[in-house]
Amino acid sequence: MLEYLKIQNIALIDELEVNFGAGLNILTGETGAGKSILIDSINFVLGGRAGKELIRSGCEFAQVEALVSISGEKGAETLETLARLGFELGEDRSLLLYRHFTAAGKNSCKVNGKVLTVSMLKEISVLLVDIHGQHEHQSLLNSNRHIELLDRLCPSELGVVLEELATGLKKRREVRAEIKSVIEAGGGSIDTLKGQIKEIEKAKLKEGEEETLTERKARALNAEKLTASTDAIARLLFGGDEGVSERLGRAVPYLEAIAETDRKFAPTFERLKDLNIQLRDACGDAAHYIAGVERGENLDVIEQRLDIIYKLKRKYVSGATSTVGDVLKRLDELNEKVEFIENSAELLDKLNEKRKAIEREIAVECAKASKIRKQTANLISAEITDVLKDLGMTNAILEISVERKNEFSVAGFDKVEFMISPNRGEAVKPLSKIASGGEMSRVMLALKTVLARADNIETFIFDEIDAGVSGRTALMVAEKLSEVSKQQQILCITHLPQIAAMAERHYLIAKTTDNEKTTTSVRALSHERSVEELARLIGGAVITETTLRSAGEMKEMAKRQRDA
Repeated sequence: MLEYLKIQNIALIDELEVNFGAGLNILTGETGAGKSILIDSINFVLGGRAGKELIRSGCEFAQVEALVSISGEKGAETLETLARLGFELGEDRSLLLYRHFTAAGKNSCKVNGKVLTVSMLKEISVLLVDIHGQHEHQSLLNSNRHIELLDRLCPSELGVVLEELATGLKKRREVRAEIKSVIEAGGGSIDTLKGQIKEIEKAKLKEGEEETLTERKARALNAEKLTASTDAIARLLFGGDEGVSERLGRAVPYLEAIAETDRKFAPTFERLKDLNIQLRDACGDAAHYIAGVERGENLDVIEQRLDIIYKLKRKYVSGATSTVGDVLKRLDELNEKVEFIENSAELLDKLNEKRKAIEREIAVECAKASKIRKQTANLISAEITDVLKDLGMTNAILEISVERKNEFSVAGFDKVEFMISPNRGEAVKPLSKIASGGEMSRVMLALKTVLARADNIETFIFDEIDAGVSGRTALMVAEKLSEVSKQQQILCITHLPQIAAMAERHYLIAKTTDNEKTTTSVRALSHERSVEELARLIGGAVITETTLRSAGEMKEMAKRQRDA
């Protein structure tokens, strides 16, 4: 509920403070007094468009504060949404909206002292206040909300159906995740994988093969030098009748005899004895190496084999230090993947069948929800059409369209939209296509009369709701406003005494000029002053005893109507 409004430097308003209450708050005033300025100010603090023309002439900024309280059962969902947006309210469950706009075009917005953007302010304020009339802040023109409003008017069985639908959608998400997991684990077509396996297996790789081939390549590249060196070693170590090792071995007994005779020679003998052992082993190794050296090894064959290895490494493994072992490891992985895919084909078939079965169940629940909505839509549309007739739109027809969409969601597969034909012979069309502000306001009032119990917004503002109506129709509009105000707070700007008389709180919007300065003000009227204002609305500028009497009677009749 909008409890308090403070406006500074907007159009003709210098500084203005006003307190509103629950129920029906009526605002009246002469033409040009600034009634639209008040609506513009409220729109501004709710996040509406702001321009330099909004700022009072000669001022550097415009500023509005609004205190909004959230109460009752209708406020529960709003509180949940606000908590999601980061606003935890205290025990008073109040929000202080603040917006400051400078002549330089700079915005400053706060909610309960927390700085936020204009778009964030609009996201919050759309939950709090709904303005109908000349402005665009109209929730019922948003067709995306129509299914939500209709659902709130449906019997409780719809809730059970939607719970089953939500369960079905959850099951479908889970099965889809399983299917995706199986497909991703396969990681490609089985034919492609088998082709890769065949390519690697055809190469008949062996662990350490690349290193061996690299060494052989080095020897082949240096074959001439290697042959010359090994030949020289053979001559030096093994040339003649016996090699170096044999000759040293035959000298060992003589060296040992010297060491036994002269102990000073003993260390030398030990070194030569050890050297004999090492030389014998080294000569044996050298002889073995020389015997194993391949003469004239085919370099082309070696390079072709290495080229195969390099290509397989580039294709199947990564990293500069990768080895043949890594390629063989990749081969094992490919074989495992093929085995998995061959075994998972049956699993995928089962999962897809399960998904189809769940989707059939979902379709059944969607159809149930649609049937309930269509039945409710027929009842509600007829009720709203009756209210429109009471409000002077005798030929208007309202329909609630429930059409099937191609896809389904947690709400089912229905698209719901409120449609209207304001005049006989005209086709029904979306509410947003209605051109007349007065017509729109009466349609909104009719909708609110029926839908009030389903709408969580606590404050409605009606501007120009009385356009084009008079007499009995005006009385019906007043009664409907009073009826809706029992569930929501209403602020209504009017020029009709029949509507103004129904006010629980009556405010006068007036314009005064002082020292060439024009200012708009708003003040709450006492019962007596409210009667005087009604008399002005009835009789114009000249107020007589007769008009005062008529105004008093109208006020009393309205009170009895409210209390009935």
